[in-house]
Amino acid sequence: MAAQCERRTITFSPDGTVSDGTVGAPLVTGYGRWTWGPLFAPPPYWYTSGFYWVKLNGKYVYQGARAEVNFGGQLFSEQPDQNWVGFLNYRFQFVSSGGSDPTNPGWPSPPIVTGPFTPSPDGTSITTPVGSLVTADGVWTSGANTTGANYYALLNGVNPDHEPTGVFGLNGTQMTVAANGNLFAHVSDGNWYVFRNYIWQLAPPGWYHLSLRTW
Repeated sequence: MAAQCERRTITFSPDGTVSDGTVGAPLVTGYGRWTWGPLFAPPPYWYTSGFYWVKLNGKYVYQGARAEVNFGGQLFSEQPDQNWVGFLNYRFQFVSSGGSDPTNPGWPSPPIVTGPFTPSPDGTSITTPVGSLVTADGVWTSGANTTGANYYALLNGVNPDHEPTGVFGLNGTQMTVAANGNLFAHVSDGNWYVFRNYIWQLAPPGWYHLSLRTW
């Protein structure tokens, strides 16, 4: 099924824009709109602010006390351990220790994700590397070949890091939209993984029979 989406104009937050805790304004990068969720942890002895959940496009993805856009539209978050992490390939990754601002990691520019997207109907499948699927997160296609008939699963042209290894991404032979618009991938070890809250998670046994379940 061909990828389908409705394009919209996005105004990105300029480099140097900072947002603090729940009182801070939303930030916008190529990945989408960043907002604050509820309190995650009270203020430590070395900081005046508590730490809050960080949300991307309404989904909980991490925690932090302060968020900053910098170095070409990248999103960074200050952590309870006083480290800075940045959002790369749909995953927060370590950038620098301490300091009032993150250091430049030299990362490539983030993708430009211009939703909202019209998801493929539940039950729609593709066999990699042919075709594409759409979920609320964006357009799924196949990337580079790994071994045999396995190909990396790309979201909006990006290879989301595969938790918990966080190195190679997830590769498989088939992708399916099911369970109310979630993306499932069948990998070489015979398991299915589901992409939720921007990470890959092992799908429960008999997941296909949960197609009417609300995640």
